[in-house]
Amino acid sequence: MFDDLGSTPSAVGRELADVHQRGGAAGPSLHEYVERLHPGGWSMRAALVRYGQPEPRRAAELLELTRRAESGYHEHARRIEREPRLSDLARALEAFGHDYPALLDAYLLEGDPLDDEATSTVPVLAVAAALDDVGALVASWAVEAGADRPDDEIDRVCTRAAAQLDALGVERQEWYR
Repeated sequence: MFDDLGSTPSAVGRELADVHQRGGAAGPSLHEYVERLHPGGWSMRAALVRYGQPEPRRAAELLELTRRAESGYHEHARRIEREPRLSDLARALEAFGHDYPALLDAYLLEGDPLDDEATSTVPVLAVAAALDDVGALVASWAVEAGADRPDDEIDRVCTRAAAQLDALGVERQEWYR
């Protein structure tokens, strides 16, 4: 997604600011990403139902993490829907997570300012971006009968997402099972 925007966090930050200054967005909003249709007509949530038949533990873990991420930004959902730049910055952070300060500094030098609420919401949205990416893999798997399940990628993303949400202080949800 960011190949045409640059190869460093600073370059991506500057290019995103330019795209946003012109009123554009680099990618789809993360608002309600679990319900968005992927190519083939499957949403992440629908694909998880199918994936859960052979892999109930992995499907449940992925769904729990999506709920947890959503709880971390829920109070800002309307703003996320209105401001696609937050989703773009989150996707950039997911791609260049090792240097959020450089990405943000470059963005702020070129673009409109972000308040503390937006700045603190972007890291939680970055976790949602990673979950959305793996959701696209699950949706793709649901379309292709007989394809290899993306188990290893789901395990990798779930482990990383859980650790990131822990570090961000997003509480684990207690769901009745």
